[in-house]
Amino acid sequence: MKQTLSQIPVDPGSLETTRTNASFTGFFEGAVRKKTLALIFLFMLQLPVLYVLYTSQISDFVKTRQEIVSRNEATSIKLISKICANETCKNANDLFKLRNWAQKYPLRSTIRKMVDKIQVDQKTQMSSADTNVKNNSDNLASENQVETTHTFSTILPETNNSTGASSATVSTTVQITTPTLASSTSKQSEESNKVNILPDCPETPPDLQGPIDVSFGHVAPEMKKMEGDNPLVKDGGHYKPPYCKALSKVAVIIPYRDRVEHLHYFLEYMHPTLQRQQLDYAIYIINQAGTGKFNRAKLMNIGYVESLKDYNFECFVFHDVDLVLENDKSLYSCPAKPRHLSAAVDKFNYVLPYGAIFGGVTELTKEQFEKANGYSNTFWGWGGEDDDMYNRVKFSGMEISRYPIEISRYKMISHAREKGNEPNPKRFDMIRQTASTMKTDGLNSLSYKLLSKEKHQLYTNVTVDVLVPAT
Repeated sequence: MKQTLSQIPVDPGSLETTRTNASFTGFFEGAVRKKTLALIFLFMLQLPVLYVLYTSQISDFVKTRQEIVSRNEATSIKLISKICANETCKNANDLFKLRNWAQKYPLRSTIRKMVDKIQVDQKTQMSSADTNVKNNSDNLASENQVETTHTFSTILPETNNSTGASSATVSTTVQITTPTLASSTSKQSEESNKVNILPDCPETPPDLQGPIDVSFGHVAPEMKKMEGDNPLVKDGGHYKPPYCKALSKVAVIIPYRDRVEHLHYFLEYMHPTLQRQQLDYAIYIINQAGTGKFNRAKLMNIGYVESLKDYNFECFVFHDVDLVLENDKSLYSCPAKPRHLSAAVDKFNYVLPYGAIFGGVTELTKEQFEKANGYSNTFWGWGGEDDDMYNRVKFSGMEISRYPIEISRYKMISHAREKGNEPNPKRFDMIRQTASTMKTDGLNSLSYKLLSKEKHQLYTNVTVDVLVPAT
């Protein structure tokens, strides 16, 4: 017989527990629903604010972009023409304001190139009683110069002029002529009245991009194309930043022989990099004539001497032509200590081969280089001269510095060793004698024949006879 519901026995305690659980669950679910609804409500209240903020940012972006586009074309031309007509400013302050305004645009933009061409009107400025600014295409802040001479006890043999090339003067000393301020009263008065329209460049250049995509898989560009790509590089590969005074005057010295393709790759990448670093720099190719034993170290000594005849460089980068920098944050600015720049080369898997290495790309100030008496002149053939220079730096009481390995990265152009640059079998014995030879072998014993010195737009070519000893 079937039981009715009323006849089924019920436990009063169990029923009470079920009621309690149901009440708690209902309360919890209700609270969650209320909280969710509250959050949704708050979010909806914020939507208008978020919409206004978002649309205003987009509006500002679009407006800024439109301004840049318009200024790159007609508006910019009108503005520049209004301030400085015919690529000439009558007032130095106008040019200063114009250059400050142009710095918001990329380094190689049309606007920057247009402003770079503008100069200060010589006649207007020279006739002004209050401001007396001289135009200088190398920074718009030229200096009156007189010659000062630094002397090393070095004999330069006569040069055979049968080739028609310019010759070095026969002398018992190497005379390094550097520009400096004139000492006469009239010159000093003129200097004191000049207005310096350029501020110092910042310690951290603003146009640095960090890693550089360096590749040698393409055909090296022609010289004409690179000249067009670097319009502000002129007079022997010399560049000065047009918007500020460079903090370092740097000569990049490259020992060289028969590396035309390497040179083109080097110039393609290094000129834009050095310009972004806002250096006052020039590139010197020190070309060893003939087919005799190659002497890398002696060529670098020659580059040091010849570059100082042209300009008052403060520091010197000694640079192999087959190494190209892969990160422009590795600055070629003057170092407080002798600097080994090429610490991480792809050929060595970007690892420092050994702690005492000081080759590839190095940099020293004028004082540091002379303190070490420069490089040895006696390392003929490949190898040893860089380790000898490391010893010279150490024995002169100086320390080697390096950038962090992640930025001191270089890519090497692969090539076979040239004839005349075979390994020097005496190099290890010579390195062990650095302490006894460095005082008499170096800048103070340098001898060579200057065959020619030619200034191209992107570099200065110095061809020399290094006087290879008879074998």
